[in-house]
Amino acid sequence: MSKKIKEIKLSSKTLFDGESFRIVREKVRLPDGKIALREISVTKHQSVCIVPLDQDQNVILIRSFRSGLGKARLELPGGRFYKNRETPRRAAARECLEETGYEPSKMELLYEIRGGGSWTYHTYYFLGTKLRKKKPKPDWDEFIEVVKLPFAKYLRRCIKAKEAGRSAEFKALILVAERLGLAKFKI
Repeated sequence: MSKKIKEIKLSSKTLFDGESFRIVREKVRLPDGKIALREISVTKHQSVCIVPLDQDQNVILIRSFRSGLGKARLELPGGRFYKNRETPRRAAARECLEETGYEPSKMELLYEIRGGGSWTYHTYYFLGTKLRKKKPKPDWDEFIEVVKLPFAKYLRRCIKAKEAGRSAEFKALILVAERLGLAKFKI
């Protein structure tokens, strides 16, 4: 790391400590010697997201209410997990089964992403195939509608969407499109 752009942490104070994350305010010394404050959201868990794809190239999606948006949203299944309790692969398969009722027997890690800036998080993105239909087992506070759409149709819908979705989720869809031969470029 270049010494020219390094910040030195002088102090740290927890402002909020919730179930999923905590907010920390840090006092730092900038490269020019000035003092600044940084507020950082520290996530206490990791998360997974899965693109469940059946043999007919349909993607299995969920529609659920998102409090931060104030409305229901169509998205890929996924959720949080604690690394000391299960692996990312197992967590993705579990979330897929819980939320959609489909259990993937084949899982491929597409990529993982770590947060930056003022957020710390770690999310793993998987492609799940060879799906077996079972009974969904949503968490007690999840009210979910399962939606099956042709993968290419859902990808087009995401590209044309007027509201911003999760960009990392979109990246997972592009990687799957490339694997299916639907993309005219190589990643």
